[in-house]
Amino acid sequence: MTRQSLINDNALLGDVLNFVENFWLWQQPY
Repeated sequence: MTRQSLINDNALLGDVLNFVENFWLWQQPY
């Protein structure tokens, strides 16, 4: 596994986590 692929995977994971966090906050009653 190259360093570049690790960076790409981390960026993708960050995008997914950010999307999930925004969606979760949007679902909050307040």
